[in-house]
Amino acid sequence: MKKQIMKQVEKEANKERASGSESIVELLRRLRKDPEAMRFLLVITLKRSLSKIGRENQKNKTMDWTLETIVFFLLLIDSVGANWVAWFGHKWYISHFRTLSRFFPDAKGWTIYYLILVLWIGHLTF
Repeated sequence: MKKQIMKQVEKEANKERASGSESIVELLRRLRKDPEAMRFLLVITLKRSLSKIGRENQKNKTMDWTLETIVFFLLLIDSVGANWVAWFGHKWYISHFRTLSRFFPDAKGWTIYYLILVLWIGHLTF
């Protein structure tokens, strides 16, 4: 049924565009007789307008390098590096940072928690 309504609306819109004699007001008056077709037309119109707004926002969207952005990316690099060392570089960390590794051991659980917190902060920030 929705496909039939959609075809009817598209036919009416194509006739409107081709002839140019029938106004949009007259088209809406005819669609008002069928409430389901009117609802369907409104949904289509809303989707098209929202997608147009989304495309315009994507075109004009630029990255602003504020202090929050710089701090977030530094924390992200640090948390990814800490996870890399915890999962793959345990021997390297102990051999190169002997004193530091005694006070700050590389624990996988804490580094995953750190990464999740940084990603959550980034999600809240952006």
